[in-house]
Amino acid sequence: MKKGLLIALLVLAGLLLFAACANNTEQPQSPQEPSTPTTTPTPTPTPTPAPLPPIIGGGDDFEAPEGPVIGPKGTGVPIIIYSNSFTDERLEWLQNRAGQDGFVIEGVAAGGGAIADRLIAEKHNPIADVVFGLNIFLWDNMIRNDVILQYVPAWASEIPPGLSHVDGWYHALVIQAILLMYDVDQVSNPPTDWPDLWNNPEYHGKYEFETALTGGTTRMVVAGILGRYLDPSGYLGVSDEGWKQIEQYYTYGFPNYDTVDIAIRMVDPGSEVTMGQIWHAGIPMREAEHGFTAGWPVPSVGVPFVVEGIAPVKGTKNLEEAQLFIEWFGTAQIQSEWQLRFDSLPANVFAQDNLNEFQYTIASLPVQNVDWDIVAQYIDQWAEHIMLTYMP
Repeated sequence: MKKGLLIALLVLAGLLLFAACANNTEQPQSPQEPSTPTTTPTPTPTPTPAPLPPIIGGGDDFEAPEGPVIGPKGTGVPIIIYSNSFTDERLEWLQNRAGQDGFVIEGVAAGGGAIADRLIAEKHNPIADVVFGLNIFLWDNMIRNDVILQYVPAWASEIPPGLSHVDGWYHALVIQAILLMYDVDQVSNPPTDWPDLWNNPEYHGKYEFETALTGGTTRMVVAGILGRYLDPSGYLGVSDEGWKQIEQYYTYGFPNYDTVDIAIRMVDPGSEVTMGQIWHAGIPMREAEHGFTAGWPVPSVGVPFVVEGIAPVKGTKNLEEAQLFIEWFGTAQIQSEWQLRFDSLPANVFAQDNLNEFQYTIASLPVQNVDWDIVAQYIDQWAEHIMLTYMP
């Protein structure tokens, strides 16, 4: 079942939204690592995105409501929120801002994969009331494991079609580009795409990779690489050449075993690392805090985009308060405040009036277009195979 579609993001450009996946009904016949090919197969061509209508401002085909929904107040009933989007003081900000409108929040922060695993493990005795953030792969996992509820908030009509789930399982809040960030003062000859990192010895040991594959950003990086080499006859749907590429990615990079923030590593005089993965909204705060100027390559195949959503957790004992929070958090007023504080790209069209130059630059990036159905089908198995086979 398709759970999303390709869309465009403007004022200056387009944005992609991914399709969710079908269940994986095929299992690999052998758990062994693929053999090294004697000849180099040609990678699967990346499809060219078709022109699509804009979503910033709604576009000509989007019938926006007359005005934005005004959010409700909370009743003071405590709720627990799970999210992979609580970094960079977001949880503290949300607790304070929501508290002003009557909500009492306890947040649980972890990587997207870890959040999904925890919700599934707690399925029969749920602790969380609301989950937000994640990405298309993880939302699909939530739906297949029956751990979230269908709920359509009043502000759903302020989100252009294609961002939220078509059947109302989750609704879009924020759009994020996944980038390879580098320090422009230290990298005079920057890479043009991710494969440059391992194919050019100049970058060996100078880019950081995450050793945990539970994070949503990390999984999108992996998907952006392996998604170029999809092969139905290959191991886990990937050609031998694709596995060779991902092996080299982990061979020539610097492993982030101690989970040091990439910006700290980049500005450390004792470190050779000058580049690594980042979600776009994390860049301005790191530039300001650490005193560097970020750059990022714009690959010809585009960059992966993530749409973060929100949903109530099935079995919550505080459903009414969970729904009130969702009604409040997704409104244009709160999403506009979130955007101004954290440089996000809001999905709500009424929260897009104050986008700055950086956000418009991100919106203008070309979108990587791969078969996201296939990627979503295999992403968990890819992560397991990488951890067992290629992770140093």
